[in-house]
Formats: sequence, structure tokens, C-alpha cells
Amino acid sequence: FDCQSITDKDSMRLTIMVPVHSRIKFFPVFLKHLKRAFQIMDAHLVIVASDDSDHKELKKALRSSRLPHTYTSTENLPLGRKLNHGLSVAKETGADYYLFMGDDDLISDGLWDIYANMINQGFHYIGLRDMYIMDKNSEQIKYFPGYSKARSGDAMGVGRCLHSNLLEMMDWEAWDPNISKGLDHSMDQK
Repeated sequence: FDCQSITDKDSMRLTIMVPVHSRIKFFPVFLKHLKRAFQIMDAHLVIVASDDSDHKELKKALRSSRLPHTYTSTENLPLGRKLNHGLSVAKETGADYYLFMGDDDLISDGLWDIYANMINQGFHYIGLRDMYIMDKNSEQIKYFPGYSKARSGDAMGVGRCLHSNLLEMMDWEAWDPNISKGLDHSMDQK
């Protein structure tokens, strides 16, 4: 497909849900990498901060970004409960699609174009099977080929994008509320 042909920004609404914990210094960089999504789609950002986050700095960065957003906070653990809280807030945006990513995940402009194209084609589930990760300690970029063995080929949690119909089938509780690990698999089991 031709990414340049994506122009119908009003066709489907996308809510991007992002749990935030302790990466405050990185947050403005993260927000800059969301701009393409808002240029090509009718998008809304839902930030789910931890109760112990620096709310003042997060809100300052959000105001500077000028991205349409909703801000909420809750306990950080268990993460399943935090994510379900964020999803209940995100549901109120009335979007057609919901994309989930972390506050240290950066999606390239080209991948945002792919998401927009797949959303406009009506895919109900969009996921990534591999990605590149920057190791903050070594500052090296490493390739992660995705899950292996029994989960080979499964989509990772990063960048999962689901149509509202799928979330409705999950009763808008996509994760086991009592866990903090195995969240990708928890959603898959729903």
C-alpha cells in the first residue's frame, strides 16, 4: 500500500493508552513520537499515571505537546488492575480502536502510517511480532525477534491495537487484574 495516500483522518477514531510510572525525563521525547498518529488519525491519548508519579511534570509535558488527552492516576501495582483502570477511562473516549503502548515505546512515523492503513481497512486486531529495543545502559539498539517456542508468532503487547468490538467481548477488562507479569498472555487468554 501507499502510505502517502492516507488522508482520511476522520474515518476512524483511535485512543492510545499509555501507563506511566517513573520515566519522567523521557516523557517529552515519547510525546514527540506520537505526533504522526495525531496528524493522520483522529486520535486521543489516555495517560494512566501511577499515584506516586510526578504529576506536575507529566501534565506540563502534556500541555506542551498540545495533544488531545485524558489524564488519570491509580496505584501502579498490580499492573493488570492499573491497565484495566486505564481502559475504563479510555472507553469513555468512544473510539473505534484502542492502541496500547508503554511510556518508553517509540513508534516510527512509517509504522503509524501502517496502523492508519490497517485501521482504515477494518482490521480488528493489529499486533507486532518483532521490534528493536534500545538498551539504555549500553546505548545499543538490539533486535528482539518476538516470542519463541509455544508463543512463536504471537503479537507482543507493545503496540497492540484492538477494535472496540473485541474489547466489548472482553467486557472492557483486557487483563487479569491481579497480575503484574504475563500481561500479553493474559490478554490473549481473554
